Amino acid sequence: MLAKICNTITAVLIAGLFGLVVILVGPRLLGSSTVSVISASMEPNIPVGSLVIVNEQATIDDIAPGDVITFTLGEETWATHRLMEVNRETGRLITKGDNNATTDGDVAFDRFVGKVVFGVPKLGRFATTIQSPQGIPLIGGFVVVMILLIFLPEIFKKEST
Repeated sequence: MLAKICNTITAVLIAGLFGLVVILVGPRLLGSSTVSVISASMEPNIPVGSLVIVNEQATIDDIAPGDVITFTLGEETWATHRLMEVNRETGRLITKGDNNATTDGDVAFDRFVGKVVFGVPKLGRFATTIQSPQGIPLIGGFVVVMILLIFLPEIFKKEST
């Protein structure tokens, strides 16, 4: 009975891990990026803590008003807002966070990163955590639990005989 329970839990954890790998790594293999949302500017449509998949292969020609796009604010800072207007004469994009009262300043075409394909609520917090110093013990703990679940039935089996 213990073996069946441990095997079921292990299978669920492995399936969950596989799903996370597909969501977190898969887009990168296809030329996209994953971005964790850290501000409320796109709520309620994209809540804080969401993970968004950004197609970096998209070009200015692939976007239209109403699309959600990601652009750079600085060298290492990205923002994700809704595209309101594409001004080809000035080479600028007008964007606005769904939760903001006014539009952002103009965004130059060369700051465009890509078009948001979809988002997964709450997964951004998890992705940020596992990529931080606190993530190492979390991953280590996960590995220990997996090892225990695999070997626990055998340990109890040997003790009962």
